[in-house]
Amino acid sequence: MRETNHLYKKILNTAPFGTLFFAYGVCIDANQKALSILGCDRSELVGLSLNEGGDEPPPVLVQLKKVISKLEDEQLEGLLWRSHQSLDSTELVVSLGTVENADNVLSLMLYPLPALAKMVVEEFATDNLPGLDTTPAKNAGYSPERVNSPEPINSPERINSPEPTNSPERINSPERTNSPEPINSPERVNSPEPTNSPEPINSPERINSPEPINSPEPIENPDPLITREQPASIPIAGLPIAQPLLESIDSYLDMHRDDPTCGALLLIDLDHFNSINESLGKHIGTQILERAGETIELMLNENMQVEQVAGDAFLLVIKDLAQSSAKAEELALALANEIRCTIARPFFTENGEVIVTASVGISLLYQHPDEPMVTATEVIQQAESAMFEAKRRGRDGVIVFDTQITRQAQQRISLQSSLRKAVVNQEFDLYLQPQVSTHDGSVVGGEVLLRWIHSGHAMHTPADFIPILEASGMIVDVGLWVIRTSCEYLRNMLDRGIWTTDMQLGVNISPKQFHDPDLIASLEHSLKSYDISPDMLTLEVTENLLIDDFESVVDKMKKIRDMGTRFAIDDFGSGYSSMIYLKRLPLDILKIDREFIANLNSDKDTLGLVEAIMMVSRHYGLDVVAEGVEKREVLEVLRSLGCDKYQGAHFSMPVSLDRFQKLLVA
Repeated sequence: MRETNHLYKKILNTAPFGTLFFAYGVCIDANQKALSILGCDRSELVGLSLNEGGDEPPPVLVQLKKVISKLEDEQLEGLLWRSHQSLDSTELVVSLGTVENADNVLSLMLYPLPALAKMVVEEFATDNLPGLDTTPAKNAGYSPERVNSPEPINSPERINSPEPTNSPERINSPERTNSPEPINSPERVNSPEPTNSPEPINSPERINSPEPINSPEPIENPDPLITREQPASIPIAGLPIAQPLLESIDSYLDMHRDDPTCGALLLIDLDHFNSINESLGKHIGTQILERAGETIELMLNENMQVEQVAGDAFLLVIKDLAQSSAKAEELALALANEIRCTIARPFFTENGEVIVTASVGISLLYQHPDEPMVTATEVIQQAESAMFEAKRRGRDGVIVFDTQITRQAQQRISLQSSLRKAVVNQEFDLYLQPQVSTHDGSVVGGEVLLRWIHSGHAMHTPADFIPILEASGMIVDVGLWVIRTSCEYLRNMLDRGIWTTDMQLGVNISPKQFHDPDLIASLEHSLKSYDISPDMLTLEVTENLLIDDFESVVDKMKKIRDMGTRFAIDDFGSGYSSMIYLKRLPLDILKIDREFIANLNSDKDTLGLVEAIMMVSRHYGLDVVAEGVEKREVLEVLRSLGCDKYQGAHFSMPVSLDRFQKLLVA
C-alpha cells in the first residue's frame, strides 16, 4: 500500500504482542505476532466468527473462541491461558477490551510468557490471575477449567514496564547498519508515571518566529549524555537551540574540515502531538514525551547527545558516525527508523491505547572540501527542512536532507504562486468518474474530481496541487466553486432527463474546507440556487478529517445530514481507526480504498478484510462503493460479495462533462 496509508498495518505488525480485532463477532484483523503465537495463517483467522458454526476451525482457534467466551461470560478483563497445542508459547496472558465509543467492537491482546508477559507478572503475579487451561487431559476431550485465584486483573490497560535488563545495541554495532526495523530488544509496554514533568508546548508546528519557544523546565537526570538543562537558547528556524549545543556542533564541524569523518543530526518530531494534548489531556502528552525521550536515551552512546526542543521534538547529535558521508547516511537512517518504529508502538494510558508516530529529518555533519564552510545553524535548518519534507509526504517517515529538498520547496512556492493566479483566472475544471452497478453495468452516479487546466491541457496531477491548495487555505474558495459547479452540472443533467432522483454525485471535502464556518451556508445557497434536492449530493470525507476534533466533526456532519445531504467515507480501510468510527459517524456510503481492491481476486488476506468490511457495512445499513476497479476478475469477486457499486478504469477513467453525459445515455 501507499506509505501514507500504512500506519495501521505498520503499528500492528511492530507490536511486541499479539493483537486481534473483532467487529460484531467477526475477526477483522490480526497482526503478525498474533499469527505466530496462534500458529495459523491469516486466512484462517480473519473472518473467524465467534457466533456461527461454519467450517470447523483449527484446534487452537476453537480454544481461542472458548477463551473469549470465558472472558465475556465472566466479565473478566484478563486471564492466563495455558495450552500445549498449536501455540507459539504454552502460557499467554489474554486481555479483552471494548473499543471506546464503538459497540460490538473488541480488541484482544495476547501477551506470551515468558517474553513480554513477564512484565505483566511483575505487576500482577500469575498466582492472582484467573486462568484457563486448554491442555487436553489424558484420555479425555477438551475440558477447560479455571486455574488459581478467581480474582480478575484489575487494570490490564495500564501495564508498567520495569527497567529493561538489556540496553539496545549502539549505533556503531555492525549488526545494525542495514536494517531499518527496530532491533529485538525488551520493549516497554508502558512508560513509568512521569516525575516532575513539564507540560508540553501545545503547538507542534514551527513557524518562523523571532520569539524563542520556551523550553521545558529541567528534569533531574543522572545520565550525563542527556542534556536536560537548556541555558541560553537561540531560535533557529523556530527551534530554541541551547548555545552550548550550537557551539559544540560548530566546533565539531571546524575540527573535521580537513578529514572525511562524518556525523549526523536527527530532528525527531512527534506527529499530531497538539491534537493528543487537546483530546486526551496534557498529562497524557507528558507521558508520551517521556516515553519518546526514554526510547532515544536507550540508544545513546558516548558519541551522542539529545535535547528536547519545541516541546514535541528532539534533536539528536551524533559525532564520529563514519569515515564517509555515504556510510554515515546509512547508519543515521538505520537509527532514525529504529527510533521511529519504536515510538510508533502502542502506548497504554488510562484512556486506552494511544498510537503516536514521528517524522524524522536528517542532516549530515560533514564539511565537503570543495564547498563553503557550513555552520551549526545551517545543518539544523537542513534537518528541519528534511523533517518537514517527511511530514509533507504523509508523516511517520525519515528523510535525509539534500539540495533537491530545497529545490522542491522552491518549486512548491512557485506552484503556489501559479495556483493563486489559476484561482483568479478560473483555470480549474471538473471531471466526472462514473459509479456503476455491479449487476447490470448501468451508470448509477458519479464523483467529481478537480483538474487544473492551462492552455487547454491538464498541467499537474491532483496529488501535486491539491495539498498546496489545502496548506495555503485556497482550498476553501476552490472547494466552494466545486460545490457550486457540481450543482450546476446536476441541474444541466436533470433538465436533459439523463439524471434521476435516485442518483448521487460525490464531492470531495477536504479537512480545511469542512472546518470553514461558512460551509453549511454556502452549501445551502448552491443547492437552492440550482434547485437541487440535497440528497442528490454526497460529501466525501476521509479519516484525516477525524484527527483533530472528533466530536465537533460529528456535530457538523449531523447538521449537514439533517439538510438531506449524504456523507460517504472515502478511502475506507486506509486508516488505523476505520472500523471503530462507523457507529458514531452519520454516514450513508462507505468507499473501500483502491489498495484493498486492486488484487482482491488473488490476495486471500485482502479478501478476508473486504468480506468483514462488507458484513459490518450491511449491519450499519451503509451502501458500499469499491474504488479503483480495473479488472473484470475483481468485479466478479465484488459481485459475489454483494457489493452493489464500483468505479474505476474497468468502466471509465474520469472524463469531461460532455463525455460523462454520453455515458449516461449509452
